[in-house]
Amino acid sequence: MKIFLKVDYWVQTILLVCMGITLPFIFIPLLLLLGFGGWQLFSGAITFFCYPELKRKGYLGKAIGYLLFLYIGVQLVESDLLPNFLIDSMIVNFIFWLMIPLVIGVWYYRMVHKDCWFYCEKEIIASNTMNANSPMEKENLL
Repeated sequence: MKIFLKVDYWVQTILLVCMGITLPFIFIPLLLLLGFGGWQLFSGAITFFCYPELKRKGYLGKAIGYLLFLYIGVQLVESDLLPNFLIDSMIVNFIFWLMIPLVIGVWYYRMVHKDCWFYCEKEIIASNTMNANSPMEKENLL
């Protein structure tokens, strides 16, 4: 589990940094956001099925719900059931294609960061301190 958590954390960190660096080019961050979201769906599925002790179960349902919402929206646009001002609105497109996925992605990234720290880094720090769990050390602290 530790290896998966570290790989998951670093892949998401690298994708977020690349999105930040390429932000002035507009199109490249959108492509990276697709990769970021795809990796997070993969990570959410692996976490849901293989690691039940991690508290990320809510993400997968919300992400799949959002994808279904987008699919239904695209089908409505293609069938001309939505008014033109909604389809042509740059603000609506910005919100639904960029802001919502980015907010969901950052929310999930924070959960991954917290899990990685709790399950990986915390134990490394605890094992490197020689007397941290010693009763004598607890008496000295009091």
